[in-house]
Amino acid sequence: MAKMVVLGAGMAGLATAMLLAKDSHEVTVVERDPSPTPPDAESAWTQWERRGVGQFHQAYGLMPRGSMLIEAELPEINRQLERLGAYRWKWLEQLEPSLPDRADAMEREPVTTLTARRPTMEAAFAAAAEETAGLTVRRGVAVQMYAVGAPHEGGPPRVCGVVLESGEQIQADLIVDATGRNSNIKERLVEIGARSPVDVQMDNSSIYYTRYYRSSSGQLPPYNGGAGFTAAGSIGLFWIPADNATWCLSVWGLSEDAVLRPLRREGVFNAVIRRFPDRAGWLEGEPISDIMPLVSAGDMTRSFVIDGSPVATGIAAVGDAHAFTEPRLGRGSTFALMDAVTLRNAVRAHLDDGPRALALAYNEGYEQDLVPWLRAANSAGRSFAKEVRVHVGGGAPVFDRAQRGLVLNRAMTNASRVDSGVGRWLLDLAGGLVHPAELFARPGVTERILALGDHETEVAAAGPTRDELLDLLAR
Repeated sequence: MAKMVVLGAGMAGLATAMLLAKDSHEVTVVERDPSPTPPDAESAWTQWERRGVGQFHQAYGLMPRGSMLIEAELPEINRQLERLGAYRWKWLEQLEPSLPDRADAMEREPVTTLTARRPTMEAAFAAAAEETAGLTVRRGVAVQMYAVGAPHEGGPPRVCGVVLESGEQIQADLIVDATGRNSNIKERLVEIGARSPVDVQMDNSSIYYTRYYRSSSGQLPPYNGGAGFTAAGSIGLFWIPADNATWCLSVWGLSEDAVLRPLRREGVFNAVIRRFPDRAGWLEGEPISDIMPLVSAGDMTRSFVIDGSPVATGIAAVGDAHAFTEPRLGRGSTFALMDAVTLRNAVRAHLDDGPRALALAYNEGYEQDLVPWLRAANSAGRSFAKEVRVHVGGGAPVFDRAQRGLVLNRAMTNASRVDSGVGRWLLDLAGGLVHPAELFARPGVTERILALGDHETEVAAAGPTRDELLDLLAR
């Protein structure tokens, strides 16, 4: 048994802590925000103070892969989600409503995801953590610096604990930073004489204008199908069901697109959403939030092993402190859970081999298990942002048949409108159930997509054109 300290009591930190505690380690989670775990979803939404989580009330949904990981590794979280009123979303409901075999496809492939508003989701993680043996969560506690021990054989600095702002020191065999996008792990490592981790960032930051609603009937309004995210030139619209008959509508755009600022106004926000005919009816619910803007940074991947050597030992990062993607794809929680499992597996296999061996093993597992997914998400984000920038500039994207990715993307979108099998593949990609390279390596997949969808198709606009949008924003 080892002693471990996890910094941050968000989903990434608590999942990591629970996984480690289940392996009989003594785990302490320290969290700067002082508010205790709320007893129910309504208290979580209206009263829970989580100042360290800027996106706490923003659009949120858990992808099927994340939900399946929880069920496989931490089923007690799903039990808490059920208690708190989470919504079990039938993932294939997003198939095109015009497909004649849509109902049969949904019955044949009953993929679901248990999703909720972020405060409800975090409350479920927190409640499950409180019932985990060997795990202590200390809230209202801030870390001042890392404690440093003697390095092994002249190697990199070795973190052996943390010093709290109160002066208390907590010794540990492993420190796990799960403090999110605002983590100061780089600065703290440099303070103890370590090399700075290397960040690779992408310039595709976005802005979201989100509002949450509640049904007066206690049931979600009828859902007739269609994707949860609808692209419309220079903007997009999210519709995401949540717990206790709530849902959100969120208008997405590039953060550099300054003309979007009037979306803060209710009249403008509603007028833009009404230009998405299949989602306009969802405005009829009772608003339970203001229209909340949030700028989200682009993609970032952080490397803690440079030239084959860890920058420090005795410390690891998970979740957004390790890497994050632009939230439009909704993969953040799923990637954090994958990361937590990868760290747990490295600890299981290499804790007794010494801190350097553990750091290298975790890095190797991360490169194998997560980096391919991150690269695919980053590539999709860059391509989408590039196309949107053309619309923002008043132009129309040029379709280049020499770019295989563009050809496959258009063909898959077209084919999903007429074939439920291709629609399922598209939703498998969106839900993190299959990696793009794995899907397109399957015999016959690419050929079927191209045969059904490699053509230009006139499709009615799903939302406002750029000119229509500018007119709505000017009102």
